[in-house]
Amino acid sequence: MRSRNSASKLKQIILYGSVGLVAASVHALVLIFLSKVIALWASNIIAFLLASLTSYLGHAFYTFKEETKGNTFAKRWLIIQFISNISISGLLPILLSQSEKIILVTLLLVSTPTLLNFFIWSQAAKFSAKRQKVKIQNPLFHADDLGLTYATNKAIINLAEKGLIDSASIMMNGEAVEHAIQEWQSKVDLPLTLHLNLTEGKSLGNNNNEILSKNGILNGTFIKLLILSFLPKKISLRRVYEEQILNELICQVNSFKERTGIENVSLDGHQHIHLVPIVLDSILLISSKKKINWVRTTYESIPQGLSLNSWINIIIKGGFIKWIILQILSLIAKHKIKGKNIKTNSGFSGILLTGRMSKEAIMASINELKVIRKGSNETLPLVLTHPAKRLTLEEAKGLFRFPYSIKFLQSKWREKEWEIVKGIKTNINRLHELHE
Repeated sequence: MRSRNSASKLKQIILYGSVGLVAASVHALVLIFLSKVIALWASNIIAFLLASLTSYLGHAFYTFKEETKGNTFAKRWLIIQFISNISISGLLPILLSQSEKIILVTLLLVSTPTLLNFFIWSQAAKFSAKRQKVKIQNPLFHADDLGLTYATNKAIINLAEKGLIDSASIMMNGEAVEHAIQEWQSKVDLPLTLHLNLTEGKSLGNNNNEILSKNGILNGTFIKLLILSFLPKKISLRRVYEEQILNELICQVNSFKERTGIENVSLDGHQHIHLVPIVLDSILLISSKKKINWVRTTYESIPQGLSLNSWINIIIKGGFIKWIILQILSLIAKHKIKGKNIKTNSGFSGILLTGRMSKEAIMASINELKVIRKGSNETLPLVLTHPAKRLTLEEAKGLFRFPYSIKFLQSKWREKEWEIVKGIKTNINRLHELHE
């Protein structure tokens, strides 16, 4: 057994060296050729990019074939390699530009990225091997905004009746919350989550504040509350907001319990407002008393296989910036939530392409979430969707308390997501039945 492992290790080293030599040769030849016509720093970056692609494919298909099963590495490792090597490849020529020893300069420019790549591809191989061993589990499908309008209610209840949705979030100050509760009580067995709302809609708070709401309509925007979270706790404005957030939170939790009869509360937030530190701290403060035993987090791995068109939409519509902010907030939140012995989801999808969850995006997300390991005090990963029927003109006019949601609900993507979820979840359920 030991000799077999040694032979395997030796073979891997030989393959690594061979692929590395090919990549280094590509780098050197391109560098020597291009440096005669363009600046050294530019020629080195181009040479590096071609060498990187060579090593990415070579190590995935040959060196670490056992770990990758003949597939490419997750593209995040290529991004890591590009960023790391571009930094070094851009910096080294500047540092070595005064040297007249061309052979030594070329050797350093070629060998440094090669050594760095050894570490990166080794880690990529370990990552691939670990994913191969993880037990595959399908993520849960979750729908937001139940109770917001009749259009959202109809789509979500329809999915629930057919067993095509695993849970939903209900907005207690939604324009159609009474209809949602009646439909839920009489038609479906669907786990409900409180969709905490501080950004729009009627305030349920029992004090007529003019800070968190204006004329009884909530206006605690995500950015406003995020900025307040960084203010010192002594400042009176922050303390006033904390009091009013706590008051609105308690009223919405009480309304959820009274109307649904659910005692143990699972909680998330409209526009992910619950992850803002000043709001999350209030949630955790009352978690024991109000029996809040699950809080959603939005830590989302970048899915493989998204098209160029999807990435253009992500960048243009600000999805990547939103994703970065929510990754940071989720990492902070997970630590706090687990410290209170409250459960959270192990993975998540639905930030990068919020509101535009195409079939391609959902399938890519499922493949990513399938192999996430569920840690202690964690539930299965979630795929977030916003299904709804087409909003009628009359319903749109009635949403004056929800200025941020009107355009979102009028998008053709609401019905698209409804149909896409139907198709994907139907296929998943059929496959599950076949395996049973």
